[in-house]
Amino acid sequence: MAPEMPQCVKDEALASAVWNHVTDVLKDAGILSRTDTHLLTHYTITYSMWLKVQEHVMRHGHADENGKTSPESVAFFKLSSQHLKLLGELGLSPSSRARLSVSISGLNMSVDTLDSFWEDETEN
Repeated sequence: MAPEMPQCVKDEALASAVWNHVTDVLKDAGILSRTDTHLLTHYTITYSMWLKVQEHVMRHGHADENGKTSPESVAFFKLSSQHLKLLGELGLSPSSRARLSVSISGLNMSVDTLDSFWEDETEN
């Protein structure tokens, strides 16, 4: 059974879209559980915040108007680090998928589905 999307995720359109996409990927891989609610919440909020900060950094660069590292740049790197850790916790990285004990058919679906996810993300 899939976890219910918490209100703090529902309230944020981007976080809600990330939640729906990731839960679909995890469902297709057969590795989604109701016990993943808190981890999914943290992941979706972290990733949606990173996407927003990344957009700002892409437009304005890593330096502020005084030539110093901007707060957005600091947030970008902190959120990137958190995001990478959470990917592994959810089985969304190649190395974490290799460690998962799922059936061969589930693993094949997981790899295909996750590859499709990342292709979709890089096209946007």
